[in-house]
Amino acid sequence: MLLWLIFVVPAVGCFGAIWALTNLWIRRKLFTEGPPSMYWSVSVVLVLAPYFLGLGFA
Repeated sequence: MLLWLIFVVPAVGCFGAIWALTNLWIRRKLFTEGPPSMYWSVSVVLVLAPYFLGLGFA
């Protein structure tokens, strides 16, 4: 269980930090230029990225 936590907690934490920073940056850029559909597309890809990475490494 401890070994599982050593790998999962940092991975989820890094994903969350990258997701939040990218989400803030994209939102700020798209409120001034571009269609909002691009914002949602990037957000969906970032949310699903850990799932697909997990499938790739499994």
